[in-house]
Amino acid sequence: KSRSGRKKLKEAEDEISKIEAMSTVYEAAGESSNKAAAAFGPEVDKRSVYVGNVEYETKPDELKEFFTLCGAVNRVTIMVNKRTGRAMGYAYVEFHTEEAAKTAVLLNSQEFKGRNLKIKSKRTNIKGFSSRGRPRYRRRRFSRYRPRYRSSYGNRRAVYNPY
Repeated sequence: KSRSGRKKLKEAEDEISKIEAMSTVYEAAGESSNKAAAAFGPEVDKRSVYVGNVEYETKPDELKEFFTLCGAVNRVTIMVNKRTGRAMGYAYVEFHTEEAAKTAVLLNSQEFKGRNLKIKSKRTNIKGFSSRGRPRYRRRRFSRYRPRYRSSYGNRRAVYNPY
C-alpha cells in the first residue's frame, strides 16, 4: 500500500510541476503581449487621423487613393452601423509614418465627393472616460425628484376606481 501511495504522490507532484511550468510560460507570454499592445496602441494613434463628413457611399480604396498624396497608407477603416450595415459618415486612416499623418491634417476642409472633410489627428481613448473628460457611469445617490406613482396602469395601487 505504501509503495503505491508513494507512486501516486510522486505522479501528482510531477503533474503539479508540469502545470506550474506551463502557467509561468503562459504568464510570460501574456506580459510580453500586453507590453506590446500598450506600446502599440498610442503609437498607432499618432500615425492615424480621424476623417469626418465622409460621403456614405465612399469605399475604403477611394479614401486610400485620396490620402496617398500625404504618404503611404497602412489601413482605412470606415465606421459602419452594426445593425443596418450603413456607413456612419466617418473613418480612420492609418499611415506608415507620423509625418504623413501630420500632412493629412493639413488637408482639413478639403472637398471630397462634394463634401468638405473634417480631418483631425486621432485621439487616444482613455478607458472609462467620455469625450467630456469625466468618468462614465456616475452613480447618483440622492435624487431630488422621485415620482411615487407614474401611472394607473403601471402601479395598480396608485389609483382606486370604484366603478
